Amino acid sequence: MAHLSKVTTINHETFYTQGPLKQFEALKNTTLIRINNGTIINLALIISFNNGKYARLEVQTKTRAFIVSRHYAKQLKEKMSNDQRLKK
Repeated sequence: MAHLSKVTTINHETFYTQGPLKQFEALKNTTLIRINNGTIINLALIISFNNGKYARLEVQTKTRAFIVSRHYAKQLKEKMSNDQRLKK
């Protein structure tokens, strides 16, 4: 049986796609970014990010918070610092 990845949209629609999330990393030059082993998020949905419990990075969207793994934190911070929405 092939690996299935679950994709949930902002409209709470759920889709299943064949293969791991790694296949979506080809979208690196878009506003999508992987933040942990199970989550790819659209940068446009991020309202803020801060240090959470145990010094873990958290990103906040309008509807919920997500934990960012240490492996992806640096990449997220770099992309967010380049985002004009967060510059004062």
